[in-house]
Amino acid sequence: MSRWKAFAIHFCISLAVFLVLLAIIVFFGFFGCLFYLDNKKRYRAMKPKLIKKELIKLASSFGIGEIVYLGIRWSLMFYFLEIEIEPFAASLVSEAIATTFYLTVVSTVLKVSKAY
Repeated sequence: MSRWKAFAIHFCISLAVFLVLLAIIVFFGFFGCLFYLDNKKRYRAMKPKLIKKELIKLASSFGIGEIVYLGIRWSLMFYFLEIEIEPFAASLVSEAIATTFYLTVVSTVLKVSKAY
């Protein structure tokens, strides 16, 4: 393998990792800011201990949702490709189904944990 091929591979992997981390930071940062602005009055009246509890509930519900999302997304993607559906269509359908499950799981976990 030449030096330039190795550089290209390393660059692509580094770029992919950077973009995934950036997407996660932007997504959760944007959500956090909007959530805070929506509940500003409520949080100002709460004790710091209760705020910490609520943030843990939020983080855990999104974490559970992400695990469910990734499990459904990749298993459906694999299944659709195995039954020879076009890759673009398989990706689109598995993304839509996984996103629906993600939103359902996050909403359910937040309701069960009485975060709202």
